[in-house]
Amino acid sequence: MEGKIEARQEVICKYLARRFGVDSASVQEKVPQLTDMDVLDRVLEQLFAANTLEEARNIIWEELSQSSY
Repeated sequence: MEGKIEARQEVICKYLARRFGVDSASVQEKVPQLTDMDVLDRVLEQLFAANTLEEARNIIWEELSQSSY
C-alpha cells in the first residue's frame, strides 16, 4: 500500500509541475503530508478542475487542515 501512496503522491506532484510549472514547488512540498489513499484520490480529482495555482493550493491545504497529518 505504501508504494501505491507514494506513486499517487508522485502523480500529483508531476501534474502540478506540468500544469503550473516551477511556481507550484511550494504546493508540491506539502503533498507528501497526504498519506491516505482516499484523500489522495480526492485531491487528484479536484486538481483536474483547478484553473489556477491558488485553487490547487487551496485544495491541498484544505485536505491537510481536515486531516491529522
